[in-house]
This record gives sequence, structure tokens and C-alpha cells, in this order.
Amino acid sequence: MAVEARCSQIPHTNHINDGYSHTYCSTNAHPFFGTKYILTNEQLQVDSGFSVQKIEITDITYITPTRSMSSAPALSLDRIKISYQDEEILISPKDKSRFYREIQARNPSIAIDTAGE
Repeated sequence: MAVEARCSQIPHTNHINDGYSHTYCSTNAHPFFGTKYILTNEQLQVDSGFSVQKIEITDITYITPTRSMSSAPALSLDRIKISYQDEEILISPKDKSRFYREIQARNPSIAIDTAGE
């Protein structure tokens, strides 16, 4: 069974006065509306709209909250950093508590630091 956690979407606004800005926003923001995270028994799949990154659950070693502004498939600055195989990825699931429970149920050896929340 797959658990899907969608991020909050960018709020729509009608208060854009410049036609160029509207075009820029709509063409650049479009892929982010599809940002989602799918948690299977074996993988965390991060679909950013541009690509799908697949991370093996057994490779994840550490999860911690962060407010990093680095570029990432995360629509919020209320993010979590996932460390795996000497790499890191930032995501922002809508329900972080549920995400922590679900991923730790699949791999109890993952160290989760929630102190910074």
C-alpha cells in the first residue's frame, strides 16, 4: 500500500498587474503543482514535476527538520532533511508526524530528530 503525502499548493492570486510576470509565474510554477511524495514499503519516491527520484527506505539513515532555503522539491520552508547514502534531499510533507511514523514503521533503524520543530 502506498502512502501519498501532497504538499500545500501555491496560492492562486489575481493581483498580478504585469502580463510578463503572470506568464513567468504560470510557466515556472506549473511543475510544482504536481510535487508529491509516495512512500511504498521499499522506496520513498519524490515526484517534483520535472523528475521522479527513488530512494530506497533501507538507505535512509537520518531525518531532521530544517528551514533551509536550498533548492529542493519542497513547496514550503517547513521542511525535513533526509540523509541517505552520503546524499541529502529536502522535502515538505503536509503531515510530518504521519510521515515520520510511516517511514519509521518501514525502517525502524532510521534516526529521526524532531527536536527542532
